[in-house]
Amino acid sequence: MRLFTKKILLPAVALLSLTLSSCQEDVSVTVKTNNVTNVGSTHGTFHGTVTYTGVDILEAGVVYSSTVVYPKLNNSRFTFSADLSTLPKFKSEVIGLNADSAYRYRAYVRTADSTYYGSTYSFKPVAFTIEMVSVTGGTFSMGATGEQPTDALSNEKPVHQVQVGNFQIGKYEVTNAQFAIFLNSRGASAGGYCTTEDGSQNVVKAYERGLKYNADSVKWMVAKEFENLPVVNVTWFGAREFCKWAGGRLPTEAEWEYAARGGSMSAQPNYIYSGSNDPAAVAWFKLYGGESSPVKLGGTKDPNELGLFDMSGNVSEWVSDWYDAYLPKALLNPKGMTDDEAENAGITKKVMRGGGWADPTARMLRVSARSASAPELPSGSGGFRVAMDNE
Repeated sequence: MRLFTKKILLPAVALLSLTLSSCQEDVSVTVKTNNVTNVGSTHGTFHGTVTYTGVDILEAGVVYSSTVVYPKLNNSRFTFSADLSTLPKFKSEVIGLNADSAYRYRAYVRTADSTYYGSTYSFKPVAFTIEMVSVTGGTFSMGATGEQPTDALSNEKPVHQVQVGNFQIGKYEVTNAQFAIFLNSRGASAGGYCTTEDGSQNVVKAYERGLKYNADSVKWMVAKEFENLPVVNVTWFGAREFCKWAGGRLPTEAEWEYAARGGSMSAQPNYIYSGSNDPAAVAWFKLYGGESSPVKLGGTKDPNELGLFDMSGNVSEWVSDWYDAYLPKALLNPKGMTDDEAENAGITKKVMRGGGWADPTARMLRVSARSASAPELPSGSGGFRVAMDNE
């Protein structure tokens, strides 16, 4: 009997061990700390992403501290949990922060057996405002309409009807001073890297003379007399991250053109440029701006009907859409391709609008003109402005 019992038990124990090992191998949890959005002097929204198999997520959120380098649940009293119904993405809206204090933060998830953490990044809450203009939505003809030159580029055709809802858009292009606040709040490195939407580190700002990283003070600083000039050498990722950090977003291409045309206040017939048929009245570009000081102070030319400045000229502006051909049909609040659709279609560039100081003629300053660039590629004549949904 003993021999029989021994022969039966040993395989059983081995089988149980194999089963447990197999279950453990099937458990996988990866946490990413994503960006911080909706920043204020005492609050911010922290984002994370988790991918997991073979386990239940019991809790997710963010842990942060102004004194601990690598905050954890057991060494920091600052913890905000998230709504699990949104997994794999989650967010924690944090309040009660101290203005201008430096915090270290990271996303976490907790299972029955363990706690997992994402990478640790730094953040400073700041008071911040952008002057916005409310735009009443409506329907308009998008593309090379009748007032545009007959040899308008083919990417401006066909003309199609588009309806957009109410939204807000920045009165001016984002400045060096504003972008420096963002870079320092998000702890951007000397190379212009910071955490972006998917939790990866992307270049948001290329080095240039108006806005530099100062190694002694460990912060980004604006050169004298460059504070209120539009920021340039910003990647599309940087423009998007700034907008979300400030509680907004990039305008869609349709919203941008509708606003550039004056929205519901549009002149009849439409102007060729934003607010005028005379480019010199509303736009800085190479013919009128010169090259010694390429980017000019915003708001020094005439505004358009909505009171928006520099929609034509000064710096070319990123919008949210992937660059694609127009469809010959009416559209309602178009947002363009998703990232997956763009990848499947081989689309690799984002749309830029309005032309800039480097344009030798006014051709690209027209309200219907379109250009495009790779999202990771900064430009010395490229910037952006913020859009927001109406509350």
